[in-house]
Amino acid sequence: MVNNMIDIHTHILPALDDGSSNVEESIKMLGMLSNQGVGTVVATPHFYIDEMEPESFLKLRDESVTKLKEALKDDLSRPQIALGAEFQFYSELYSLDCIEDFCISGTNYILVEMPFTPWTKYTYQALEYLYTSRNIVPIIAHLERYLECQNDAETIFKLKEAHALIQISSDYFLNKSTKRKAINLFKKDAVQFIASDAHDTTIRPPIVSNAVDIVRKKLGDRGMEVLMFWEEKLLDNIITF
Repeated sequence: MVNNMIDIHTHILPALDDGSSNVEESIKMLGMLSNQGVGTVVATPHFYIDEMEPESFLKLRDESVTKLKEALKDDLSRPQIALGAEFQFYSELYSLDCIEDFCISGTNYILVEMPFTPWTKYTYQALEYLYTSRNIVPIIAHLERYLECQNDAETIFKLKEAHALIQISSDYFLNKSTKRKAINLFKKDAVQFIASDAHDTTIRPPIVSNAVDIVRKKLGDRGMEVLMFWEEKLLDNIITF
């Protein structure tokens, strides 16, 4: 088991989105990740700009964090927690004044949930503008979920051109019907992060280590070096509590 891993995509903050329903469940999820060797967890609650003002979301996120901090104040064995968001893509996200507040705390990386419809040149252009005009690196959340309506090779190439990084979910490695596709994406150097996208302890639980073990078994040192490189880049500047 690899120690001190980072899980960059979780819905672990209590009673904020469709993830953890309460503080107790959040603590259980953290324990499950700790048992797998995860040392840092990024809390990435959903943010939908067509449903809520950014300021309102950030206030609710802070309130949820306060509740979790209070419950964890005497727990010295838990993973460290960084704040972020799973930011729903929209064509002018690069122009949002407070976009930095949605980045993974202390970094210039932001997790972006893309449209579940075919992407156009304007989609990639918006991602590129995020990087060139704001110096923010988009991480595409759960790429595997969009591939049914995209051309794999073309999508990966255009995301790289837009300076975007790619996260795929551990389930994609663990499902027998998609395991080979996940490994092939890794072989193409398309993937920088594996994450749990955990929402609860039962239906969508936090599982990371099993997928990392598959990378190590199938791709050896090369696969692990890719994961460790990007995790270390994040950990260099990340702010946690």
